[in-house]
Amino acid sequence: MFLKLLFAIAAAMMCASCMHGPLPNLPKDWQGVVVPPKALEDKPDVAGMQLFIMYGSIGCSHTALRFHCPGKGALFWDPGGGYGSEGFVTVTKRYNVVTRNVPTANDYLHWRTLIATEATEVFIWERNDGGICELYDRIDAASRGIRMDGFTTTTAGLFCSAATSQFLHDYAGHLLTVDKWGLPHNLSKQIYRQGNADRIYVVRHNENTIERYTPKP
Repeated sequence: MFLKLLFAIAAAMMCASCMHGPLPNLPKDWQGVVVPPKALEDKPDVAGMQLFIMYGSIGCSHTALRFHCPGKGALFWDPGGGYGSEGFVTVTKRYNVVTRNVPTANDYLHWRTLIATEATEVFIWERNDGGICELYDRIDAASRGIRMDGFTTTTAGLFCSAATSQFLHDYAGHLLTVDKWGLPHNLSKQIYRQGNADRIYVVRHNENTIERYTPKP
């Protein structure tokens, strides 16, 4: 009973902290360029990590990570999320990781439109130094129940951003620096301030548009 009460209090605090409009951190003086969905496709010979931060009408709602490693394929970590379990698509999902019928960025964004998402930020890092493929391997191991350094992808609902932030903090320091725990909009703010993502896309679901922004430190 006590644990349930603590969970309810934590959930209430998180929801209250995330009450704001969509895209609160997108700099007002940045000029976006409208691009086609093709812009979000993987580059076949380049490893990539895509961080999705979603917003509803009154605040941030979810975070997720997608990895592409040449020669190995793609994995989608949906911590505490519902992709593949709500009747729209059929996938193999283990420990919150989609390992078969892995969605492309556009597949996932289309699904988010169906569940009333207002806007999504997609932050993309691309490297050929092996670092992103190491992250892929860690997620792949976790999807098979192997806990490298104790890491697990299993995440309770409402704690998606906490799990994502901790993963990025602990293992992705070669790409970005973030706090060990944070809400989706706090994670977004840190990335905008660093300006080290290779590409940033903003999807406005109600307008059916995708805008590309050039990161600025």
